[in-house]
Amino acid sequence: MDNGFTRALALLACIGFLVFGIIRIGVGGGLLAQSMGMLHYSEFASAIADTSEFLAMSSERSLFAFSVQGYLAYIVAMGVVVTIGAIGALRRKSWGVKLIALYLAMHAALFANYLTINPKIWYLVVGIVLCALIAAVRKPKPA
Repeated sequence: MDNGFTRALALLACIGFLVFGIIRIGVGGGLLAQSMGMLHYSEFASAIADTSEFLAMSSERSLFAFSVQGYLAYIVAMGVVVTIGAIGALRRKSWGVKLIALYLAMHAALFANYLTINPKIWYLVVGIVLCALIAAVRKPKPA
């Protein structure tokens, strides 16, 4: 399984997780800052309204009810975890894949919390496959 194609695919997966994490931090951080009154971008207003509506509609069936700020902080935390994990995986550190797996567990926890399955489940499925590929191909370098 460890051939040039799979190594390139695993490298691209690491870079993809890194970019995705940075975007999650940036957008999530912006939304969080706006929800706290620190920013005002019209582009963020509808996303915050949608998030607020989703949280309100889901509050009765959720295991843990998030506030808008709590939910957005969780999204930012997920971004931090996957970004650091991707950096570790790119550097072939054993903790890199573990942090990517933690990010995937945090993602799965949101589905479990809201007792729902939606099309975003495919991001999770693809993420699990890519994490397994990274774990199989980008093994830690010996010290």
